[in-house]
Amino acid sequence: MDLDGPLRAFASYSWTSTDDVTSVTDLVAELRMRAFATFRDRDSLRPGAGIEASVHRQLAASDVVVPYLTPYALASDPVVEMEFRTAAGLQRDHGRPRLMPILRNLGDDHATVTAATYERLRYDFRARWTGQIAPAGDSPLPRELTARYAADALRAALPEGAGPDSGRWRLMLATRGDRPAPWPLTVDATELLGGDSQRPGDTETWQRLFAALCDLKTTLTRHGHRRDIEICAACHLTAAIAAGYVFRGPTGWRIGAITADGGVIRRSPSLIEQGLEFIPDFGAYTAAGGVLAVDIDLVPRHIERAVVRALREPPRARLSVRRCDTGAHMDPRQFGTIAGAIAARIKHMRSELRATRIDLFLTAPAPLALLLGAEFGAVGCPVRLHEHHDDEYVRSLDLPG
Repeated sequence: MDLDGPLRAFASYSWTSTDDVTSVTDLVAELRMRAFATFRDRDSLRPGAGIEASVHRQLAASDVVVPYLTPYALASDPVVEMEFRTAAGLQRDHGRPRLMPILRNLGDDHATVTAATYERLRYDFRARWTGQIAPAGDSPLPRELTARYAADALRAALPEGAGPDSGRWRLMLATRGDRPAPWPLTVDATELLGGDSQRPGDTETWQRLFAALCDLKTTLTRHGHRRDIEICAACHLTAAIAAGYVFRGPTGWRIGAITADGGVIRRSPSLIEQGLEFIPDFGAYTAAGGVLAVDIDLVPRHIERAVVRALREPPRARLSVRRCDTGAHMDPRQFGTIAGAIAARIKHMRSELRATRIDLFLTAPAPLALLLGAEFGAVGCPVRLHEHHDDEYVRSLDLPG
């Protein structure tokens, strides 16, 4: 399979209904977090572009088309004539794009939907058995449904197969700043977490992104036999750790290279282990269980006060990790060794304390954070991540144990 170009989706809907627009906005966010470069007219059409020609070009280039079909969409000539019928014709004649409609308030089963829409759409949902029938209602779709429909679209775009021609998947992970230029796979959460202002994100949004990464890994695992991936980390540290955790070695994957700041970091055996200082603090409380707070400052940003403010109650113990020589340059070739050494010390201390959770506070280069996340499957308990923002730490994501 050739994945030199980006994976593409096209979202079709009516502007008439506010609820339809809200549902599709959530759907597009979920598609983009599952590695689709997604076309939506409101934010994808360039000024002065011929609308019909642009739409036809985008439909022809798409891997999946997801029409949100409601009575409002059925009444829209652009949705029906220019988008749905064109996509259906392309699927019939060329097999692509895959048409993945979401049907709402048009009937309770495929036969009823076909009877209600055939005169308008000329499409037999019974024969093709396509389309998700969403629960009837006048409010926007619940986000768990838009996430499920986006995962269905991903599986349709990447059915079981042989994997990329090059033998390595290439993934851009973007959560900060503007939307990036797409890679073959681009997990794009910039609308939710990036934009013009720096934002730490909230726990619900981070959980949505984590679920999307898990869906992506599951689909890629089924699609081909190769489990080699290159990741470009243009993201918050929470996102980097999450991606490393999802694609960690024990799940059968290998992070073969990491791209950041225009350079490629290859994972290779370390030449010289960079000096680290581990500072444990057990306090006076000695019973088993509780929270092990771990603060890792490798930039450094002098995060001690921010960590203390973020600890709402005394932890069972703390482990502080610092570099011995903060003036020395961090060699990217050492990142794998550094991540492994830190994870081994955390695992040892957690086992000694029998801690029930690790609270992590981190400042480090994003590639190192990604490699650290790949080590966290072995620590033996849940890990609660915190994102640094305006000299404070904000709870972000809980990784399962």
